[in-house]
Amino acid sequence: MEAYRSRPERASRDSCYRRYWEQADPSGQAEAEHRRRLGQAQELFGGENFYRDERSAVWVRYGQPEVRLCYQAQPHAVDMRHSKILIEQPWEIWEYKNLGRQFDFIRQGDYYRMVWSGLSDALHPIAFFEPQPERQKTFFRAADCRQDTLGLRSARFRSFKPDLMRWEIYWWLPTAALKDQEYILIVDIEGPEGRAIAETLGYRLVKPSQDLPLPLAFGQSNYDLKPGFYRADLQLLDVRERVCYRAQASAELLAYRRGVQESSDVELAVLSDTTYVSAQFRKGDYRRIVAMPGETVEKYQPFFVYYEIYNLSLSRDSCHYLSLQHQIFSTDDQGFSKECLINTDPIESTQPGTTYRGCQKIHLLSENLPPGRYVLRVNAEDKFTGRNSQAIVGFQIKPRSGPKRMSVK
Repeated sequence: MEAYRSRPERASRDSCYRRYWEQADPSGQAEAEHRRRLGQAQELFGGENFYRDERSAVWVRYGQPEVRLCYQAQPHAVDMRHSKILIEQPWEIWEYKNLGRQFDFIRQGDYYRMVWSGLSDALHPIAFFEPQPERQKTFFRAADCRQDTLGLRSARFRSFKPDLMRWEIYWWLPTAALKDQEYILIVDIEGPEGRAIAETLGYRLVKPSQDLPLPLAFGQSNYDLKPGFYRADLQLLDVRERVCYRAQASAELLAYRRGVQESSDVELAVLSDTTYVSAQFRKGDYRRIVAMPGETVEKYQPFFVYYEIYNLSLSRDSCHYLSLQHQIFSTDDQGFSKECLINTDPIESTQPGTTYRGCQKIHLLSENLPPGRYVLRVNAEDKFTGRNSQAIVGFQIKPRSGPKRMSVK
C-alpha cells in the first residue's frame, strides 16, 4: 500500500496495482470480488466521493455485514436483545458474526466516520486465571517475595443461597508481567464474627495464542457471606518468579429486603457474550461476563453493565413486569450527580421469578459526553406495584485515541 501511494503518476500507480493482483490472485476471482465491492460501496456511500465515507473501507474489506443496524438521530434508547444504545445523531452498527468483528459509525456532515471497531462474542479472546483446586500447593512466605500491586474491584449481589449475600471480587494483571502458567491465590476475609474465609487455591493462566484486544489476564473470586462488613486481602503468588501481587478490598454486605435494599451494585464489564470459559465468569443465563479493569472507558468505547433488581411482584404465571430507564449525569467535584445529559425512553422486561438480571451493552454514541466523570443510573419500576428502585455506578470517559483508518485499495 505504501508503494502504491508513493507513486505520483497515475500510470505508475496503475502498474503497481496490476502487479499486486497478478501476484496475489492469479485466478482473478478475488480481484473480481474486490471490484464488485468497490462498485457497491460507490453506489451506496456517496458516488464518486464514496472514499470519504468510512463505511466504504469496511464494506470493501469485509463485504456486506451480516447485521446492519441503522438509526436516525433520536435522543433515546433502542433495545435489541439485551443492548441499549444511547444516541443523538444518525449512527450505524455493523456486525460480522462469522469474523467476530463489529464496527460503530456516526454521521458527521455528509459522511459517516468509524468511531469504534472491535471483536465480539466467541471470537473475542481473553487471558484468564482458571481455578485448579486439585493442584498440589507450593508454600513459601509471601514476605520473602518481591511485592507488586494486583488490580482489583468488587461488586455485591444477593446469593442463590438463602439468607446469604454474594461478594464478587474481580482481579487482573498485565499479561506482560506474567512469565509462568502456575499461580497461587491466598485469600483472607475478616467479617463481623472474625475470620470468614481463609483459603489457598491454585490457578492456571489460560492465554490464547492470538493477539489480545486487552493485554490483561482476568480472575474472579466469588464468596457467599452473611450480611455485615468485611475486609479482604488477596495475594497472588508467582511461584517461579517469587513475586507477590497484592490488593485489599472492603464492603458492607446488605440484606436485600423489600423496602430496604432492592437493587445490587452495577458491575461495569468489558465483555458479555455466549462463550463459556469458566464458571467464575458466569451469571445465570449470561455465560461470560468479564469485569472492567477500573472504571475508565475511551470516548465512544462500548461497555456493558450488569445489575440485579430484587423482590419484584409476580403475575399469576409467576413472572415480573418491569420498566427500565437509563440516565447519564454529569458530576460535580465531589462525584455527585449534577445534570442529566441523557435520558432514555423506558423499555419493558418480563422474566420469571422475583429477580431481574440484566446485562446491557452501552454504546456512548453521543457528542454530549466529553472526557470527564459521569454517573449512570438505572431506574426500575415494578409495573404491578409502582415501586421504584435505582442502581447507580460512576464511570469516567477519557479522550479517544482514534481507530486506524482502513484503505479501500
